[in-house]
Amino acid sequence: MSLLRNFKIIDETETHIAEVDSNKRLKIAVDSEGWDDTNKVEIWDGTETAQINTDGRLLVESTINAIPATAVEYSGFALVNSGGSSDMAVNGSSTPQEFTFTPPASEVWYVERLTWMFNDNGSADPGDFAAIAGGLTNGVEIEVRSNGNTSTQGLIKTNIEVAQMFTEAAWTPTSGFMGGENVYMGSVIFRNSFRLSNSTSDYIKFTIQDDLSGLDFFKVTVLAWREQ
Repeated sequence: MSLLRNFKIIDETETHIAEVDSNKRLKIAVDSEGWDDTNKVEIWDGTETAQINTDGRLLVESTINAIPATAVEYSGFALVNSGGSSDMAVNGSSTPQEFTFTPPASEVWYVERLTWMFNDNGSADPGDFAAIAGGLTNGVEIEVRSNGNTSTQGLIKTNIEVAQMFTEAAWTPTSGFMGGENVYMGSVIFRNSFRLSNSTSDYIKFTIQDDLSGLDFFKVTVLAWREQ
């Protein structure tokens, strides 16, 4: 079924400029005097072919059945360790602790956002990490494997480095709800989503390399989508 039927475009003088006629042909006039049978464009329903007719017309044959659409599914995931825990307030000073997101088997996901949130009830200056005075010694390492290519995206040791990387949609309480706590939440938003495929062992990984067990809360989440 054609989506174009009995459709006309006219100028201020009521002269046809474009029209879909009863045969479902889209005809476009190229002058202001009306239709010129030897100088116009016709688009037809049919077998999806195109040609220049002997009378100088371009003939395009195509059937419009539907507008294509793709359904997508959005989901949020927390980075987790090998035991399935998303609590990143752990001690990684002796043995680094890895927190990852990897697509399930046979799935491909496109990452739009990473969100960092931590809370530490104590004095938190820009050069600290949460309320850990002076920042971290080894830092939180951020690594991404996309399309089979691995790269280090950052090494964070201080609050100011957190704020510089996770700068979008940033929030920290000043009064009211959670106003007595040192909480920071911010995101990295990827304008062009990057691809993670299980078939190429892709992942996002945050590695804790210091003692963060004194933090009240620390979690990183992923917002991603996939085609259904």
